[in-house]
Amino acid sequence: MYKCLTFNSKRNCLATILLLVILGFCNQVVLAQVLNGYYKGNDNGHYYVRTVGNQVYWFGEHQNGNWANVFLGTLTGNRVNGTFYDIPKGGAKGSGALVLEINTNGNAFTKISGVFNGTIWNKMALPTSGLPGNRDRQFGSSIQSDLTGRWTCNDGGKYYIRQIGNSVAWFGESSNTNGRPNFANVALGTRNQNSLTLQWVDLPKCGLNGMGTLQLSVSNINTISKISGSGFTGSQWIRDAVICPNSVVDIDGNRYNTVLIGTQCWTKENLKVARYRNGAPIPSGLNDAAWSNTTSGAYAIQNNDMERALKRIYIFI
Repeated sequence: MYKCLTFNSKRNCLATILLLVILGFCNQVVLAQVLNGYYKGNDNGHYYVRTVGNQVYWFGEHQNGNWANVFLGTLTGNRVNGTFYDIPKGGAKGSGALVLEINTNGNAFTKISGVFNGTIWNKMALPTSGLPGNRDRQFGSSIQSDLTGRWTCNDGGKYYIRQIGNSVAWFGESSNTNGRPNFANVALGTRNQNSLTLQWVDLPKCGLNGMGTLQLSVSNINTISKISGSGFTGSQWIRDAVICPNSVVDIDGNRYNTVLIGTQCWTKENLKVARYRNGAPIPSGLNDAAWSNTTSGAYAIQNNDMERALKRIYIFI
């Protein structure tokens, strides 16, 4: 500890302290930059690491699909404190805190603490072959409140999503069998009812380096739609294993049994309601031309016979 007794010595002390702070900051910036790349773990895993500022992202996957995970941590000095989430591209279902230490050259890191099989990771050139391609989901959920599973997006990608409470993490990659997708990204964020806010970054499993914020909406039990997010091509995700509940209830309390037809969930009987779930009326009384041209929901009563009002014919768009 320096003891500054004179004005000059105090000034020199302050200059020395400032220099040490600057050097420490510069060292962290250099570490963050050199961390980007491919790492091989001693758990037989492939790890694709990307840093954005002091945030460290990775996607890790076992060669044979035993596990796959997404990680987000904060780099402070040569330590990374973060959280990992196993995702359904692998069979493991863990999650938890993970603390890493980066070596001085940034070309390797070791585990300090955390319930995680890997303990040492070494940076090397990205292999030109032999990396895992797409896989079927290894686990998933069957309830609307849980997004866990594999989803297919209209950008041609497969997205492996894990939801734990209101935390959501995914790994997405374009369809591929050789392990070298056209795009590969991770996203992490939160779910608030049917709204998702995620931070996404491209990873060095592909040649892209995009990043940004996504605002998504859970449109229904099997569909996620993009509300906003520049730089991200995908706009709609469909759950691979379509979920159809045994029954549904309308706004008036009527219950209907359901049946899965293809990838759509239908009620087994005609609806008995004239309102949407938000209370807005379903249009009715359309003439033949309007009925043929409508692009929104509507209903009609057979032969305009009010006694048959319960036998409504619905058009669903």
